[in-house]
Amino acid sequence: MRLPAFRLPAVKHLFPWLLLALAGLVYGVLIPWLGLYWDDFPYIYFGHVLGTSQYHRVFFDERPFLPVLYNLTAPVFGESPITWQIVAVLARWALALCFGWLVHLTWPKKEELYFTSTVLFLVYPGFGQQWVSSIYSRIFILEILFLLSLGWMIQAARVGRRGWLYSLMAIIAGGVSLLGSEYFFGLEFIRPLLLWFVLCADGRPRRAWQALLRWLPYLVLTAGFGIWRGLMVQTSLYDVSAEFTGGILQAVVHLVGTLVRDSFEGGLLAWGQVFKLPFLLDWKQRTSLMAVGIAICALAWAILVGRKTISGGEKGSRGHLWQPLVAGIAILLLAGAPMWAAGLPVKLEFPYNRFLLAFMPGSVLLLAAIIGWLRQRWIKVFLFSLLITTAAGWHFSSADAYRVEWFNLRAMLRQLTWRAPAIQPGTLLVAYELPFQYYSDNSLTAVVNWTYAPEYSGGDLPYLVVYQSVRKESTLKDLTANTPVIAPFRSLQFTGNTSAMLVLYQPEEGCLRLMDAHYADLASLPRADERLSAAVTLANLARIVLDPEQPGVPIPQYFPGDGQDDWCYFFEKADLARQMGDTAGVAALWDAAVKAGYSPRNPFELQPFIEGLGMQGRLDEALKLTSQLFSLHPSADAGLCQIWGRIKSAQPESVNKLPGIAPVLEDMRCAP
Repeated sequence: MRLPAFRLPAVKHLFPWLLLALAGLVYGVLIPWLGLYWDDFPYIYFGHVLGTSQYHRVFFDERPFLPVLYNLTAPVFGESPITWQIVAVLARWALALCFGWLVHLTWPKKEELYFTSTVLFLVYPGFGQQWVSSIYSRIFILEILFLLSLGWMIQAARVGRRGWLYSLMAIIAGGVSLLGSEYFFGLEFIRPLLLWFVLCADGRPRRAWQALLRWLPYLVLTAGFGIWRGLMVQTSLYDVSAEFTGGILQAVVHLVGTLVRDSFEGGLLAWGQVFKLPFLLDWKQRTSLMAVGIAICALAWAILVGRKTISGGEKGSRGHLWQPLVAGIAILLLAGAPMWAAGLPVKLEFPYNRFLLAFMPGSVLLLAAIIGWLRQRWIKVFLFSLLITTAAGWHFSSADAYRVEWFNLRAMLRQLTWRAPAIQPGTLLVAYELPFQYYSDNSLTAVVNWTYAPEYSGGDLPYLVVYQSVRKESTLKDLTANTPVIAPFRSLQFTGNTSAMLVLYQPEEGCLRLMDAHYADLASLPRADERLSAAVTLANLARIVLDPEQPGVPIPQYFPGDGQDDWCYFFEKADLARQMGDTAGVAALWDAAVKAGYSPRNPFELQPFIEGLGMQGRLDEALKLTSQLFSLHPSADAGLCQIWGRIKSAQPESVNKLPGIAPVLEDMRCAP
């Protein structure tokens, strides 16, 4: 069967480069200010510590091709966030081109369908983790292999008996994609439908059994992978299981409901969320104005290019659009299979929107077919341009959220190293949670180890960051003194105990706090999560090395500069000086902060300065700060009473003679 000639009006030869320009506009503007996120940090850290050819030690046996892919790409692209962000944009562009190629092979006469679906695929807004660049550049490569497998399968069907080489290439590419990630396992079952469309393309319908017969080798491959992955391999990632507690009927009803809900969410709601953008922008922020600029540029791109490639909906041009419509719906219904098997939710929110990569082809085919069915050309161009414009603005705003997160991570690391210049190896760093969206405790474990142990190259992992919210039934199941803690970190392992623990608390507004039972307990920080109470009693500030030969430095290649022109610098150093008993140093830091014009955003950060000034005999200033804090936050009374109790113990006569101290202590209900 001869493939019809493919002619795209006017922009035929320029289209790939126009698409690359759109990819750069949508995803690339903020690249210089973006970093590493989520699992990017651990996996780059593993390559840094173990060597970039040792990823087979990291992934074990659950995804056999993935370590090969990492071993091939890590030495080439290195550890630079900018490099990986660029690679991710190029991979997303290549992925869109491969999808367009597949659409063209399946429906070669539908040039408009090719154009609209390729562009919509590039800007699909359901997948919100484009900027987790190191991880998803590799996943994009695996999806490219899957699309190539589908395309070569179709070419083999068109060529007939002479297509054995295409079939072989399709089977190899499909198998490698499956062995790299199970994300696209459900989409394997779209193959017979595409084969049927292709075999019927000449107007002489073939029997369905011919499509099924051609699908048989791929079915064997898919079934073999399903048996191996579902029954033989249970990993530290996701266990494949099915738990039906209410009987088969209820299980079927639940599955159908989940299938419909996830299909609707990944197919249509993914696009619906972009229309919230104008109401979510903070118009005082420069980046919000940039988002509008990006959207306007995308609108101009869509209108100019769309007018060249989108035609009116004449009857002849709308024929067979039911096929991509059916294919899109089928893909949406099949895409979630591996997630349902693993009991993982499919959502638009991070981190579960990563699963929408599998829903992307179905959503795009569905929308492109709907656009193709419209008769009025101007309506089609308008709808197409509206989707591109809003998606572009949405992606830019998402990229800006990642930019802010990178900035906040740098700030947190600087504060941690100011407060704890070095930390003894074998220390747990526990928080209920820290206010990060795109970093987990696993992410921060890699970051903290890279910061405090830059020369580490194997053996027991020096530090482990643990979120009490997610590890209370595993790592932190027993919060009693001197309980051993042994926790795997992929191929590495941490060994410590609960008495070698630092407790972190990061308010939404303010500086990082290291909590303990003496200076910063729940009475002193009433806004901290009460679920930290057991950990706070075990917090051991003696794990901090006060005067190290080589203090920890936030990873210089990612976070250059010391950033000392910041209120939190003075606060963290004052909190450290208070721990060391250097009250003169605390008072000096207060004077320096005031002279520089700094003041706390969180009034609770006045506590170490109140104590330092009081201990230095500057009682009037300490009392003034006390009144300031108490007037803003009456709940600070217990912590302030503790501070004044220590000041009074050190110099009782001076405190008793201090004018105005008695009513303040009485208002705070301090014990006499």
